[in-house]
Amino acid sequence: MEIFDFHLHPLYDFHAAAMSHEDFVRRLREDGITFCAGSVIHKSDSHRPLEEHGEVMIRANAEAFEFHEAFPDFYTPGIHVHPNFVELSCREVEKYADRGVRLVGELVYYLMSWRDYSSRSLYEILRVAADRKMVLSIHPSVHDLPAMERLVESLPDMDVVIAHLGGYGIYDWSIDLMKKYKNVYFDISAHGTDYEGMLLDAVNSVGSERILYGSDFPGYESRPFIDAVLRSGLRDDDIEAVFAGNAKRLLRL
Repeated sequence: MEIFDFHLHPLYDFHAAAMSHEDFVRRLREDGITFCAGSVIHKSDSHRPLEEHGEVMIRANAEAFEFHEAFPDFYTPGIHVHPNFVELSCREVEKYADRGVRLVGELVYYLMSWRDYSSRSLYEILRVAADRKMVLSIHPSVHDLPAMERLVESLPDMDVVIAHLGGYGIYDWSIDLMKKYKNVYFDISAHGTDYEGMLLDAVNSVGSERILYGSDFPGYESRPFIDAVLRSGLRDDDIEAVFAGNAKRLLRL
């Protein structure tokens, strides 16, 4: 069975030293992961002043693409953009789209010294990404849910995957958002299986094609999320969609 982890972070070093590329891939393969995607984030970068985040963005994107070049059949990169660096972000989008990158994010606004998803400059950047048929992955802005909805509404032709289904007490809002906007998806990383029956209820509410497997590895271990999907009560075809089919379709892999 294919298992595509849509949400993880190579070189993640928030809780321990970053794994080498080889150890990162080995650990995931041991758990049954067959392909994965996500952005590079570093703990030290989250404390940098705002004016340095243009350089942080460029470096993190280059690191993600280098990882992809080392393991092209296992990992596809997600790139960062930053609303305080519009021209630079648009150049990054164009550069990596030309190299075949299909994913922007996961964007975690508070780790890059910006406030939320309501910035007009962010919309301008993402408009360029949408025109290149890229997919957006974002961390939920739980303190400003209307800003997230405005972002989704402003990009009707861009698929938006919001992380951590059910996390932070916004499960009902998440389901309602998916019902209202057909371009909205959620991944189950970190919190999407916190409660018994949550995943099954989500699939019954909006369909299995709107939910993606993710773990947030190495911040979280992947195996418990795999087991939760397998024990969820979903039909086999729904499990296959959540595990890999949806991510492959969105990223055109």
